Amino acid sequence: MTDNMLVCIRHTVKAAYRYQALGIIVTDWGDLGHLQYLPVSWAGIFAAAAYAWNSVGCCEKNLAHALNLLVFQDVSETMGDLVLQAGRYVQFEEFRRPCRTLAATLLVSGFLTKTEYLQFLESTAKSISYFSPKCVCDTYLKSFDEKKDFCAEPILEFLDVLSEKLSETDLQCADGDLVLREYRNALHFIKILTKLSQCIYSEVMPVGLSEEMEDIMDDHRRLWHRRNKTYGCEQGLAPLRH
Repeated sequence: MTDNMLVCIRHTVKAAYRYQALGIIVTDWGDLGHLQYLPVSWAGIFAAAAYAWNSVGCCEKNLAHALNLLVFQDVSETMGDLVLQAGRYVQFEEFRRPCRTLAATLLVSGFLTKTEYLQFLESTAKSISYFSPKCVCDTYLKSFDEKKDFCAEPILEFLDVLSEKLSETDLQCADGDLVLREYRNALHFIKILTKLSQCIYSEVMPVGLSEEMEDIMDDHRRLWHRRNKTYGCEQGLAPLRH
């Protein structure tokens, strides 16, 4: 959720300057198994550093350039914008949720019947009013009231375009090959969750989906062990199995 990340950081930095804070805290939440890979977090970390250093001069174009130059060392100048766009598949989902996409919501709900899933979405969408002030929850409640019909195709097409763009990159950073593999599997995670949503709405399970999920989880295990200790890997995959 790139736009959510950028707005939160801008507002936090603005408040920090106003009240003369010594700094800000950047958090990388590990909810629902911490399935995100380390490079996915670099955009938020760099955005926080950039806005804290120069809250007026920072913009998304400069942020993408900084990611290309200082993190990914991408000669093609592609990866910086790609990682920012990757967090925008949410624009094609039915409605907005705070701090979570609808694809990720499946990691909480599990695989339900269509009726159960729609009831779950409604209850979770409206629950925000119990723990958020009106100025926050009104936007999300309005989004739910005006929700679109579910359509998987725009999301899957958007993710396919991003996957193709990964092939156009020319990463010179030491872990460049690993970064590309991590992003391919991250996009694959979103695709499989979107396909699961499609199954719930259509009430049809396509042939081969279980095998596709197993392939994703196998790739995740290999990638996980490249940067992390063994503990946590299988625990992290539990929500996806569910």
